[in-house]
Amino acid sequence: MKVVVQAIAGVGPDLFACYDAAGLDTFLKAGIALDLSEEFARRGVVPERDFWNGADATYRTADGRYYGVPLNVAVDCLWVHADILAEAGVDLPTGGMTWEQFIPLAKKLTVRTPEGRIVRYGFGLNWAQWQQFVWQWGGKVFSADGTRCTLDSPEAIAALQFMRDLVYKHGVAPTPTAEAGMASQGGWGAGLITQFGARRYATALGGRWWLVVLRGYQGLDLNAVEGPHGRERVFMSYGKSIMINRLAPHQEEALKFMDYLLSDEHHAILNHEADGFGARRAWAGAETRLVDLQYPKETYNRVWRDTMNYGRVEESSPWINNMVIARWIDEQLDLVKNDIKSPEEAFRNIAARANAEIARNLAKAGRAAPASTP
Repeated sequence: MKVVVQAIAGVGPDLFACYDAAGLDTFLKAGIALDLSEEFARRGVVPERDFWNGADATYRTADGRYYGVPLNVAVDCLWVHADILAEAGVDLPTGGMTWEQFIPLAKKLTVRTPEGRIVRYGFGLNWAQWQQFVWQWGGKVFSADGTRCTLDSPEAIAALQFMRDLVYKHGVAPTPTAEAGMASQGGWGAGLITQFGARRYATALGGRWWLVVLRGYQGLDLNAVEGPHGRERVFMSYGKSIMINRLAPHQEEALKFMDYLLSDEHHAILNHEADGFGARRAWAGAETRLVDLQYPKETYNRVWRDTMNYGRVEESSPWINNMVIARWIDEQLDLVKNDIKSPEEAFRNIAARANAEIARNLAKAGRAAPASTP
């Protein structure tokens, strides 16, 4: 990564962002992230108590050390076009629903021409949310000690099969070909947020930070409710953190910026600009801070706050490079998305490659790999 090369060369930035477990792994191995554990203690901050867990994977290690300050946190809920639902006579439950309950609603919201061409889908599927589906079906990415990738479990495979079925069986989400066709119809951008903003999806899973884009659309009648769940009522929480360059000369000034990131002022800006929520649970989640008088129609902010109580952060293993397995997962998901490979084949492929790599790394450390499980 560019920031690693610059930092080691002595010309890196004083501060840099970390977005996921793979980034944290990279920065720690490069030795450029300053350990902030004592700085938190001096300020009386206990991250497990004071922060939502969304950014944990970007700054917190398995041994309880902290290498960054959480900048913001988020969780995905179900965005809906309230007027579209009203026209279709669809009422969404506000206290949580299962995917089985959601499918018939999504079918009702899917609109076809007399020739059978779909002009609006009931649900915008984001394949990057695969890990949340795995958890909801009772699966895990890794064993508790990280010594085995468990994506070959029946639960994980069933979760990916369900994602595929939303497209190819139930027809409530588009195929890649249909996605490309919608993008060619015009409108700024081709991503899920912009297509939802263009009303080509009636619903979609997304974070509060979508408002950064959706506020730019005129005439939208939006609402949000807790997203559907499977066997487990769990949702992926995520975020990003800011790290201090251990090799940079301006650490005192950088620590002052750390104080700013923890301040009421910074949290107020985050809440107002809708870039998720500030990480401080007590401040950002207070009832009085869930309504912005400048945006009076945004009456649904507590949905994201409440859903974060069911949040879980991305899984990782200390025995495999997280960037490597992320690349394998992206490759295999693309094959499933395009209906080239079955969900079972894809997840078994990932698990086999990951477990072979984990076994090699365990052997280098003088540890035996765990026995294979059916």
